[in-house]
Amino acid sequence: MLMTYAKIKTKYVRNKIKNKSFKNKKYRKYIDHLILLESYASGERFGWPGCNIVNRLTMKYEKEYCAILKELLKPEKAEEKILAVKLKKKHDRMMKRWFEEEEKRKLEKDRKEWLKLGGRP
Repeated sequence: MLMTYAKIKTKYVRNKIKNKSFKNKKYRKYIDHLILLESYASGERFGWPGCNIVNRLTMKYEKEYCAILKELLKPEKAEEKILAVKLKKKHDRMMKRWFEEEEKRKLEKDRKEWLKLGGRP
């Protein structure tokens, strides 16, 4: 997808550009990400790699994505998508916590086996 600032759809993203320097590459990248989220929220579809990127961006810029959804979609549809984002984020946190706990259990089991074989702590 070709990023084009002339086709920005929301006031939210337009306002993010106001009074910002074009020389700031990091901020331009942020705006490019928001434009990508706008395209996704508008119904544009991407291939598998693009969907993977958009999925990460919706989590990284949750507040911005929700604002874009509210501006582009009808209220009922926007709320449905916002709820889905929040549930996904909650699920991701729970899975991360579970993996961390599993890693701790495995590490403790390995430590005990190490000591049982005569190793030092």
